[in-house]
Amino acid sequence: MNYAYEERLVDNAMENMGEMVEYWMEGCNQDPRKLFHILQISGIAEEWEHGNIAFILGRSGTELCQLACERIGMNRKEWPDALERFDTDYTYWMGWILAYFQWRTGMTFRDILEDMSFEQLERYYPTMHTVSEERCAEEFLEYIHSKRKVRRLQMYRKRLGLSQRELAEASGVNIRTIQQYETGAKDINKAAVQNVVAMARALHCDVEDLMEL
Repeated sequence: MNYAYEERLVDNAMENMGEMVEYWMEGCNQDPRKLFHILQISGIAEEWEHGNIAFILGRSGTELCQLACERIGMNRKEWPDALERFDTDYTYWMGWILAYFQWRTGMTFRDILEDMSFEQLERYYPTMHTVSEERCAEEFLEYIHSKRKVRRLQMYRKRLGLSQRELAEASGVNIRTIQQYETGAKDINKAAVQNVVAMARALHCDVEDLMEL
């Protein structure tokens, strides 16, 4: 799988996103959903998702939060001071783990938050904040799959921004067949091996990634 930025940068990205969400919720007393809406409108979410180091590492989470607001005209005469914390709570963890999950899956923040609400993340916090990031990612993927009933083929296709037709052209698999795999009309686990291999190559993933568990 091709990641938007190198693994050695992930810890910094997670810390920045954690700080951003914590600052927005606790320093500015605002709804986190609004923050990610602002990040999308301002273009910063897309820059982050494509691995622009200037946004992932070039500023603190607090500075990124303020920049996103300023980009869309939400100027304030005075911003709350950056938080000085010696420990973290669920507000930091939500941003921290979202940054990891976005890097790990390549999904956009918009797609993640369509079904993984902040209320759900807060419910996860007591049991998940002490486990590994990879374990969290597995749990989140299972939750999103069960909620959206999105086939793994569709998830990987959308991750690359490909239409069904584009995937058909890149893989040589008939578009109707791809549609049937994605809707469940055909079981991809019983698909012809050459079809699954061709789609996996086109999607830059492993064959096992497309299998439905």
